[in-house]
Amino acid sequence: MGITYNNGVLQLLPTGRHQITAATHTLAGFVSTGQQTLRISEVTGMTLDNVELTFDAAICIRVIDAQKAVTMLAAGGGGGNVVEEMFANVQERAKLDLCTIIGKNRFNKKHVATTAATGNDGKSGVDDATDALDASFEKVPPVQPDPEDAGFRSAVHDSFMVLFKEEMFGTCGVEVLNMAVEDARIVDQELAKGLAAAAVANSALEKQNIEAEIVQVKANADAKVATIE
Repeated sequence: MGITYNNGVLQLLPTGRHQITAATHTLAGFVSTGQQTLRISEVTGMTLDNVELTFDAAICIRVIDAQKAVTMLAAGGGGGNVVEEMFANVQERAKLDLCTIIGKNRFNKKHVATTAATGNDGKSGVDDATDALDASFEKVPPVQPDPEDAGFRSAVHDSFMVLFKEEMFGTCGVEVLNMAVEDARIVDQELAKGLAAAAVANSALEKQNIEAEIVQVKANADAKVATIE
């Protein structure tokens, strides 16, 4: 769509050919109604658990209401590049909202297992020994992660897509299609090393627990087979 100012009044021209004859009717640029990807660099903020983070992000947007978008996101007046001013304003607003969202979330979140042991798979024609072995396993329902246990990036993404999307769509006529956090970095190097070491230790502990569970399951299975025999 063409962005023009007719005697200082904003006038958008839809797709097609138009003739501008008045000297006071000026062309300020063109705004695309297709998808646009905007980069957001160097977002820095302090999380709820006092971890200072810096990361880059990208948002995918689409102009739905060009009249509202130009009015709310550009100064107007026919001076400067209106479209660049619009996109720069969207980027700054997104950066501010991301900083606010970071401060409301914890970086060091728990991670719960989403897999569990299963019992009989429903196949027919198995022998009595197999049925007995399947009966020895306790069927545990899958663990549903608590919202607080979600990943940090997922929490930031979900909050951003709710708050910023509603704000931009309702106020500025811009639809936010998606957002992605890229290359999150911890500013404090010592803290980053400590968290990495803790993650390694946690992985080693989980491996030991899994190995112990495997040994226990094999022992129970062997005992059941011996009882049957």
